[in-house]
Amino acid sequence: MEKLKNVKVIFFDVIETLLDIEDVKISLAKILDNRPDLADLWFNNMHLYTLVDSVTGKYHDFGIIGYATFSMIAHSYNIDFPKEEVINQLKKLNEAPPHPDVAESLEYLKNIGFNLAAFSNSSNAAVKRQLESSKLNKFIDRSISVEDIGYYKPHIHTYHSACRMMNVLPSECLLVASQGWDIAGAVAAGMKTVFIKRKGAVCYPLTSKPDYIVNNLKDFVRLLEDHKRDSSLYDTSGFLKKPFSNI
Repeated sequence: MEKLKNVKVIFFDVIETLLDIEDVKISLAKILDNRPDLADLWFNNMHLYTLVDSVTGKYHDFGIIGYATFSMIAHSYNIDFPKEEVINQLKKLNEAPPHPDVAESLEYLKNIGFNLAAFSNSSNAAVKRQLESSKLNKFIDRSISVEDIGYYKPHIHTYHSACRMMNVLPSECLLVASQGWDIAGAVAAGMKTVFIKRKGAVCYPLTSKPDYIVNNLKDFVRLLEDHKRDSSLYDTSGFLKKPFSNI
């Protein structure tokens, strides 16, 4: 675990990395003539147009971009849709359940001494609701929204700003994400990275590989537990005396 030496803060992307939004995608696919491929296209376009905002010097709320890109997809395929129903489905992103591997893993990471931070493209209010609804807020020390930064991930400025907010250097941070573009941004910013291979998730091949690639968050925790064999690193309670300082 040499790559994790001196890591003090672990940042987590929220939507898809921690939260399972599959039910929302299924509902939106039904509105889009029962086409799951268009729901996936919508989700990808939503992130694409956050980048458009960033590079053109604009900022719109993530939910507004979500609705705008949904309407773009619907109109391009000549699909009429009920506006209120789409808005209600997008709001359900803030009530998505956590993936089954998440809560126990966050609890473990918090207990061994890491500062845990949610780091999201969603607004402050949305991130707060997401963490409360999923009951993950009890594990998270701080939530950071790009709303306070003015640029969306993966703009490199967002990662540097998040590190400053946590009073740490990028080299002292680890980003956990299931989006290839998020990993690419964190790598460029000088952070350590863990890529979680959620359904359909792939790494961007034109950037450096993440430090670790795992199927889920529990797999990452298992990697850490494997290093408990060196008892000199642990106190009498089984917690790391200083996370990864000597690994």
